[in-house]
Amino acid sequence: MAIAKRKNEVMAKNCNKTFGQALSAYYHEKRSEGIKDGTIATYKMHLDYFSNAFNNFLDVPCNEFSKMDYTYFLDCLNADDKKNKITKQTYCRSVKAFLYWLMENEYITKENHFKVNIPKAQKVIKVTYTDEELKILLQDPRPCSYSQYQTWVYINFVIATGLRESSILSIKKKQYSPNDFCVLVLETKNDNALTVHLNVDMCNILNEYISIFELNDSDYLFCAQGGKRMSRSTIIDNVAKYNRSRGVTKTSIHLFRHTFAKRFLENGGSVVDLQRLLDHASLETTMQYVRDYSLDVKKTVEVFNPQKEFTSVRKKNAINRKRKLE
Repeated sequence: MAIAKRKNEVMAKNCNKTFGQALSAYYHEKRSEGIKDGTIATYKMHLDYFSNAFNNFLDVPCNEFSKMDYTYFLDCLNADDKKNKITKQTYCRSVKAFLYWLMENEYITKENHFKVNIPKAQKVIKVTYTDEELKILLQDPRPCSYSQYQTWVYINFVIATGLRESSILSIKKKQYSPNDFCVLVLETKNDNALTVHLNVDMCNILNEYISIFELNDSDYLFCAQGGKRMSRSTIIDNVAKYNRSRGVTKTSIHLFRHTFAKRFLENGGSVVDLQRLLDHASLETTMQYVRDYSLDVKKTVEVFNPQKEFTSVRKKNAINRKRKLE
C-alpha cells in the first residue's frame, strides 16, 4: 500500500540512496577530513565485512535498514570463531559510526532511527616485553645479515622512542639530526609534527647504521631496496622472524610501544609528557596505560600538582609571619 504524503512534508535529502552510494560518499567525506589512508582502509575492511552479511547489500536503499538488520549482523559476527571479542567490538564501532552517519545525513529518516549498541567484551591487558627479552633483542647480533642488522636497529629505535611503526617508516635520513640528538617526525596519526629526542647510545647506533647502509638525505631511514620506503608488512615480518630466531615468542611491534610507555611511567615520567611522546590526541588515552598496568603515578602527581605548589607557598608565608610575631 502506498503511503500518503502530506502536501507540505519535506522529503529527506538522501532517503532513496542505496548503501553503495552512501559508502562512496562516506569514504569521500573521510578523505576530505584528512583521515589517513590506512585508517580508511580499516574502515573499508570492517564495512565490507558488514555488507557481506547481507545479500545485494549495495543496491538496498539505506532507509530500509532497521535495528532487526543490525541484530542479524551481530549474530553473524558473534558466530565468527576467527575473531575474538575485542576484534568484534572494533568492527562494531566502525559499523556504529557509519550507521550514525547515515542517520545524521538523512540516508535513514528520523522515524527509522535506532540505537546502535556495541556488545561488551572484557579487555585483555597486553603483557609487555620482559627485561630478559629486551636484553636478548637489544644485544648486537653481528655477525649477521644486513636485514637482521637493520631489524635490530629498528627494534632499538622503536623501544627508544615509542613511536608508531607508520611514523618510523615515514622518517627520512635528512630528518635525523645527530648533532642535536633528535629526529623530526612529520607523519603522525594526528598530523602533529614531533621532535623526538634520542639518547647518546641510540644516536651512536644510528650513525653507524647510516654509514654502513650509505644512506642519502632523500633515503628513508629504514628503507627497502634503493632507499625507498619499507612496507608495513615487510617490517612486521622482519621483526617477527628476528624475535623468533632469538627465542622470543612475542613478535608484536606495537608491543614495544606499550613497553616504552610502561617503563616511562614506572621511572617517574609525566603522563602529560607521555601523551606528547605517544602522539595521543587525548590524555584519557594515555591514562589507559596507567589503568591497564596498575602503575603508581604518585611521583607525577607530586611534581606536577599546582595545588601542592601553592599550598606550600602559603605554609611558608604562614611560618614567616609566625616568626615575626615571636
